[in-house]
Amino acid sequence: MVTNITEAKIVWRGMVATYKRMQDHTHKLIYNKKATAGEVLEARGLTLQATTIMARMAKQLDAQFPEYEFDMEGKFVRTKK
Repeated sequence: MVTNITEAKIVWRGMVATYKRMQDHTHKLIYNKKATAGEVLEARGLTLQATTIMARMAKQLDAQFPEYEFDMEGKFVRTKK
């Protein structure tokens, strides 16, 4: 659980970066055709788990900091004052 907006920004940016790395890794496995079907399925499963975790975090951050919007680029924008 995050306690302030600065910590929330750090956590969200970290989650976005991790998700993007996992997604890139999955794409490389698929397009290079050097991976077995099991490796591709595992990578896709991990990416799906990351998506689920990010959705939960987004819900928590939205409830905790409703005056901010955040996106998949890792940016926070203050919408209300």
